[in-house]
Amino acid sequence: MTIKSLDGLRGIAVLFVVLSHMSLERINLLSALDFSGAGKMGVYLFFSLSAFLLTWQALNTDNSIPRNQMYWAGYFLRRMLRIYPLYFIALFVSLMMTNLIPGYTPRITSPSDLFEHLLLQKGTSIYWAIPVEFCYYLVLPIVVFALQFARRAHQLGPLSLAVVAVIVSSIAWPSSETPANSVQLGPYLSIFLLGSLIASIVTSELIRDQSKRNHLLSITGFFALIIALMTVPAFWREAIDPTISNRAFHKDFLLYGLLWGVCILAAVKGARYFTALFEWTPIRFMGRISFSIYLWHYPVIQLVARDIALQPWLQFLLVITIALPLSWISYRLIERPFISWGHRKTNHW
Repeated sequence: MTIKSLDGLRGIAVLFVVLSHMSLERINLLSALDFSGAGKMGVYLFFSLSAFLLTWQALNTDNSIPRNQMYWAGYFLRRMLRIYPLYFIALFVSLMMTNLIPGYTPRITSPSDLFEHLLLQKGTSIYWAIPVEFCYYLVLPIVVFALQFARRAHQLGPLSLAVVAVIVSSIAWPSSETPANSVQLGPYLSIFLLGSLIASIVTSELIRDQSKRNHLLSITGFFALIIALMTVPAFWREAIDPTISNRAFHKDFLLYGLLWGVCILAAVKGARYFTALFEWTPIRFMGRISFSIYLWHYPVIQLVARDIALQPWLQFLLVITIALPLSWISYRLIERPFISWGHRKTNHW
């Protein structure tokens, strides 16, 4: 089952990343639209969405899922096929380009460097988010089992469990001590755990399809989205504090976990006037091919910024003109065949 609004949210997430990297290279459609430093909030939305969707699928499928070994074997195979084929190709391209083009980023300097990335030990440049997310894939079965056990104990058990887990993880991995682009899962656990909690709420009886409640969720979702947008550094400088840096909100993991969790809940259970915002076809299209966009947009931006001297708005259009078709081809030829094969294979288990 596909939730259209979540495709759109994924499109919004990758749009933040792309706009941030273009702004850092001074490639803007309009000079006033500066998204420098907003890429992290897009990545954190990816984290929250992944946690929600994978937890929702497990909890919504069958009450015996946590104990079903074949389900989890299929789950791990599908995750491997979803990430690794295209990731390996992107790493290999980076290895080739690093040796051919001085100053190219992400830098993959040797085959051993490439394999360290594949083993989730490193995450150069834009690749840092992949080890973090994949490590949560590995611990997700434990999270699902704990949430289901807590739900059987009490209706509010998952909420209590998640609050305790978020507090413990925040103490164990203080955000203030987290290096930039850390590939360790611990500091970001609060984002993932809150995404999984929202999945538990959606699959429980706590949120029913009632008009008044849906309107309240939608209004709350709008507020969360507005607050998230206000943390774009340029917007914050314009409205509140002109001195903040582009990295000002990069370590506010709990804040983004809460904001994106609320947005996801509103996108799934909110009223039509909220969900329609994310069901717009172009945004959903970007969401479907978002992994390819994430991996290929940065080399395109570098090429245009360094080698093609045009007005910023023309560079902006050129990046979009190159990156979107390239990502669509990547999705059709690499991502989708492996995804489809994984689903066909595991559906027989």
